[in-house]
Amino acid sequence: MRLIRNRRKILIVVLGLVFLSCDLPFVPKPSNDDTIFTLNHDYDGKRVVDNIPITLSWSEITIDNFQKFTIFRSIKKNGEENWEQRNVIYNPLTTSYIDTLDDDGKIRYRIRMEDVDGNFRNAETDQIIIQTTYVIVPEEYGSLQNAHNTPFVDNGDTIFVLPGGYMGPFVFEGKNVFILSEEGPSETILRKPNGNIVTINRGQLDGFTITDGNGLMLYGTSIMTNCIINGIRATGVTGGIIVTDTAEVYYCTFSENNTVNLFGEGLNGGGLIVSGNAIVRNCRFEQNCSSLFGGGIAIYDEPTITNCIIGKNVATEGGGGLYIGLYSNPIIRNCVIFKNTSGLPYGKFGSIYIYKSSFHLENSIIWANSSYGSNSMIWRNTLYCDTDEGLGTSGTGNISDAPKFVDANAGDFHLQSNSPCIDAGNPGESYNDVDGTRNDIGAYGGPYGDW
Repeated sequence: MRLIRNRRKILIVVLGLVFLSCDLPFVPKPSNDDTIFTLNHDYDGKRVVDNIPITLSWSEITIDNFQKFTIFRSIKKNGEENWEQRNVIYNPLTTSYIDTLDDDGKIRYRIRMEDVDGNFRNAETDQIIIQTTYVIVPEEYGSLQNAHNTPFVDNGDTIFVLPGGYMGPFVFEGKNVFILSEEGPSETILRKPNGNIVTINRGQLDGFTITDGNGLMLYGTSIMTNCIINGIRATGVTGGIIVTDTAEVYYCTFSENNTVNLFGEGLNGGGLIVSGNAIVRNCRFEQNCSSLFGGGIAIYDEPTITNCIIGKNVATEGGGGLYIGLYSNPIIRNCVIFKNTSGLPYGKFGSIYIYKSSFHLENSIIWANSSYGSNSMIWRNTLYCDTDEGLGTSGTGNISDAPKFVDANAGDFHLQSNSPCIDAGNPGESYNDVDGTRNDIGAYGGPYGDW
């Protein structure tokens, strides 16, 4: 095979250099003579957040018995590089091709010039590095869901969300992405009337109000922080605010959510249904309502609930504050369970209703809860707690003195300086307050009490 130009002159001009050749071999392997066949591109290195064209151009060379040009592209992610075919060109006079940059990563292009006998020569670009670490909604993506779905957003990236209302449903699955509102929950609202608003199994959701729908689902390894979950209305056996697996929730407020008994079917857990080995910490549950059990929270399996305020929630059947479901064994530590009620004439256990389960309740205040039915029996698994529910001084470290909140009616559950709950929690060093002193009973004691 010979490289020729115009079938008569063997003159090759590449990148401003002139080469004369009399029978230049076209070997079936990459040649070290890279000046003969080269591949270039016009990408200028700017940040890429959506599909853009890239023009590839190569040396103007023709060969005897030409068969085709083949365009390949590789994207290297997580240390792996895989080549894929992008196009095949059968016109020997073609010297350019427009491809689409539709993903980020470390990209290379290759063109293969091949004759009918299978001999070929390759030319490759240098590595093109497209590293998109964030996108902005709605400035760069009008849809929050589309921003999450785009290949330019992958593990470790951030989606910044500007103030406004956004309509779901939102399904954030499979990517460890940080979804962050710029101005916080008062300015950034997610909703889906009559539907599940958010489903997330990886990554973190931070700083949103989630409202006006019938459900929210966190599972897998997902995290939710600094959110307000308000006005969720779960009907029948659908919807509900669910946190399960090893999902985590921090610094969130759950208020005025409810489950409605529809056609004889209802849900436990007006404010939250938590299960698996999930973690809920530094959260408030206020004025939620369940048509069955667990006005504030319905608990299953072995989750951990720490430094939470569970106040003024209502359950029709029982457990105005908490419901602990069958065969469960949660850890509840440094919480305040205050003024929850079981509201109908046969409602049971204003604070906690335990159904054939056990639990570990420690360093917590259970106060001023009420029920029209049976009284709570929380004493069975309670340590270093302050309660007015008949504990007296039985059990290790338990007391029954008024906790002396700063202003409970206004929602301030910090302790006054003369509160009997100060330095009265578990004396173990691992339970100490953030200042190193002994654990204070209540929501602002212990290693996570500074919130």
